[in-house]
Amino acid sequence: MMMLITALLALPSRGLGSMYPGASLQAPPEQLECYTQYEASTAAEMERVADFYTAEAARAGVRLSEDTKSKFPDHRGLTFIGRSKFMFVVLDRRGSVTAIDVRFKTGGFCLGIKD
Repeated sequence: MMMLITALLALPSRGLGSMYPGASLQAPPEQLECYTQYEASTAAEMERVADFYTAEAARAGVRLSEDTKSKFPDHRGLTFIGRSKFMFVVLDRRGSVTAIDVRFKTGGFCLGIKD
């Protein structure tokens, strides 16, 4: 339990990469190469979760470049790209739960992108 609390403190509370309010973290966030990844779940509808991540990215000045909304009814991928920042969000509706997989980078050198 203490490990998950510490992990939650490592995530931003607002802005790019912040976790959907009320969601449950499924495992501690991981720092992979130059970005952070975490998985969470919530009972909230997929549309509400997607709206949250879209709004947080917009506040951070990162634009939505791809949304698979109309392609799959229970799966949605969102790609946000900005100058030296990015976020990928994958949402899956599994019964009454929305699974959330987030990968984000908020600055520094990564994948050939330099601040």
